[in-house]
Amino acid sequence: MKSVRRLFTLAASLLIASAAFAQLSDQQVIQELKKYSTSGMTQEQVMTELAAKGVTVAQLERIKAQYDSKGASTSGTKTEVESREREEKLFFPDPAR
Repeated sequence: MKSVRRLFTLAASLLIASAAFAQLSDQQVIQELKKYSTSGMTQEQVMTELAAKGVTVAQLERIKAQYDSKGASTSGTKTEVESREREEKLFFPDPAR
């Protein structure tokens, strides 16, 4: 009985550990969002794909907040050389859907 309990505990620990390592980094999430923004996927499809890759709603909201604050902080500054390239906008899906 103790060996079954230990085996179950070990299996659960391995499952949790593998799920923790399956999560994408913030940079990888941004790359995925760039890819999905040009693919024509719906918000639900994007959320499903990101969730399958281990992205949490909290992680997505944190990245969106960082992205929004970065855009707000750089838009008011004056630069000596203005870039003529278009700034790529990220498509953030609504996690409430």
